[in-house]
Amino acid sequence: MTYKASIDKLAKWITCIMFLIFISIGIKSFLLLLNDTSSTNENFSHLLLFLFFFLILFFCWLYAPIHYIIDTKYLIIHRKVKDISINLNEISSVKLLSEKEIKGGIRMFGVGGVFGYFGLFQFPKIGTCSVFATQRKNMILIETQKKKYIISPDDIELSNYLLQRIETNK
Repeated sequence: MTYKASIDKLAKWITCIMFLIFISIGIKSFLLLLNDTSSTNENFSHLLLFLFFFLILFFCWLYAPIHYIIDTKYLIIHRKVKDISINLNEISSVKLLSEKEIKGGIRMFGVGGVFGYFGLFQFPKIGTCSVFATQRKNMILIETQKKKYIISPDDIELSNYLLQRIETNK
């Protein structure tokens, strides 16, 4: 079964704003590169700046969650690069999260709005977990023996399916 992961309005706005900022800086750098009066060091620094911003957007796009798949053995967080697979038999609990539970979260290493919210986050009421979300609603906490994950499918029936699966495995 495949569960969609649509990007919420805030993530869309953040992505658009970052694109506009990076494109404007990139165009300015590119135009300065075309200007022959600049020094070689200055041209090189503008080229590096342009490449740096391009790579940021490119890697955010590559690692953003696209959708979630449940097959017979795994919950798969599908991304353009390197899917994340969670063994269904290793899931110990599944819980729908409220806004209060995710309030005050700190991004330790990850992305906070460009193509979604993903990476390593610290939440006061949950602890450290890997987030693979595209929206701030329908957040589901999945706990295994080793790790905690947060996902945000469009359809929260995913959590019901996982809860049923846990009950049948007990």
